[in-house]
Amino acid sequence: MQQRTHTFPKYTDVLVVGAGPTGSTLGAYLAGQGVDVTVIDKKEQPEVYSKAGNLWPRTLEMYGGMVPGALERILPKSFALKTLSIYAYGTHMVDIPSDQYHSPYPAAVLNGQDVMEGCLWELLADVNCPVLTETTFVDGKEHTDYVEVEVDHRGSRHTLQARYVVGCDSGNSRVRKAAGLGFEPQTLTGIHFLLMDATLHWNRTTDNNRMWMFFYDNGYYGIAPCWGGHHHLWSFEMVEQPLQRDPTVPEMADRLKNLTGDPSVKLENVIWSSHITEPRTGVAPHLQAGRFFLAGDAAHIALPVGGQGMNSGIQDALALGWRLAAVLKAQAAESLLNTYDTERLQVRQELKKDQLSGLYNLVDPGILQKMGMKFLGPFLAKTTGAVEFQGKRDAAMLKLSYPEGTLVSDELLHSGLKAGSRAPDATLALPDGEGVQLHTLIYGSTHWTALLFDGKGNDEAGEQALHLQQALQNLPYVRSYAVIGGSYGQQLSSKPIASDEQATRLLYDLDHFAHKAFDLSSPATVLVRPDGYIGYRGPLEEAKIRLFLGKVMPGVSL
Repeated sequence: MQQRTHTFPKYTDVLVVGAGPTGSTLGAYLAGQGVDVTVIDKKEQPEVYSKAGNLWPRTLEMYGGMVPGALERILPKSFALKTLSIYAYGTHMVDIPSDQYHSPYPAAVLNGQDVMEGCLWELLADVNCPVLTETTFVDGKEHTDYVEVEVDHRGSRHTLQARYVVGCDSGNSRVRKAAGLGFEPQTLTGIHFLLMDATLHWNRTTDNNRMWMFFYDNGYYGIAPCWGGHHHLWSFEMVEQPLQRDPTVPEMADRLKNLTGDPSVKLENVIWSSHITEPRTGVAPHLQAGRFFLAGDAAHIALPVGGQGMNSGIQDALALGWRLAAVLKAQAAESLLNTYDTERLQVRQELKKDQLSGLYNLVDPGILQKMGMKFLGPFLAKTTGAVEFQGKRDAAMLKLSYPEGTLVSDELLHSGLKAGSRAPDATLALPDGEGVQLHTLIYGSTHWTALLFDGKGNDEAGEQALHLQQALQNLPYVRSYAVIGGSYGQQLSSKPIASDEQATRLLYDLDHFAHKAFDLSSPATVLVRPDGYIGYRGPLEEAKIRLFLGKVMPGVSL
């Protein structure tokens, strides 16, 4: 793996501090968009332990659409999670299928932070943005048009100018401090986390596509496979005297023996162990201060509940990345960057709330909840998703939305996926009969996508959608498609297409897969943002489309 260890630029458009999964994702995305980006990390090499260990379907979608080459490296070193086996109070409750999410990536994948960082550092090198290792952010002073940054490399100080600085440098973020963003995390007393990666032997299967959860009176024990032939084991408890050290092999093995009643349990070849006594959690007051931005753990100290922490950091990176790229490529005014703080801060606050609720439901359930778990558990588990059972809503993160803000507007009164929701995938057909997935059209650059649905209507609605597509096709940074699901599609299929350009912007939806996915039965415009979220729903009216785009892409002539 190529690494930049000593070449420090004097100037960069974006300085990313921290090359964990969040910072590496941001660097890879920006470099892929042609942005001048520099990534630094205090480590000498990528993480060597698993630590965080899963990617949910929404994160996989965003990687697949926005960061070419990422999944090609990550997925071959990952296991698809197909089953979650739930045990409670000594009884097997249910096996929950975990590979049936409505996404091009129907299952979460299990790997490890070591896999993630190794793959992403390779990708950074391939896009000519290798990590400047053994380099620590010291301080930054903001000026009118740039930030003057001081870094330390092996005891030697260097300075550089960056238009923007993004802190992805852990819960003890130095960038956050330089930005003047105070942070007062909440300490959870009496909570005790024990973690270990080891080779597991027992009389149950060691299927790499399965996770196990064992609930008991004051906590639970989880097991998941990691890439490399070992398993990640963790125990969350509420206790009066939490352990003040890392767990030993006998302690972790004995706990599992007692919970399962299986004397064959054996742990060996320990790779890593850790503990968290009285963990902290919290969200920074803002994710932006002038030219400083926060993402990942620098923005939010997440709890290891539901496997959302690393995924949220990666989604922070891509939410900020498309905005930075649009501004730096002169596709929007700098004011676009202010929307990152507004949208992602709300997501982070909701995540904190969900994680706290889920944690206490697990380690300190009430009497009624315990009885419900024992007697109604199998029924409840079958009617929820895999990690929803842990108390975290929307495990796959497919329902995450941005219902408010300047980048969201909804003018349709009828039902459907509201503005701010994730745009679903659907199978459509090009005029030559070739099938195409909608997600492949939505993602790929900093462009917006205009989907002009005829509402499965008559010839007039179809003509209106097609004419509007032609009127919009020269808009900068917008790709427009007429989605024809009504009778007009039958006529078009027998007519010659005027040009190759028109052919690529005409989509047949004669089986109504896309109309159903968006829950549309009337003509409508749906504008999709570069990150795959619906920005606008409205009528098939050119003036309204241009008015909205003028607000979300300030400074661009429309």
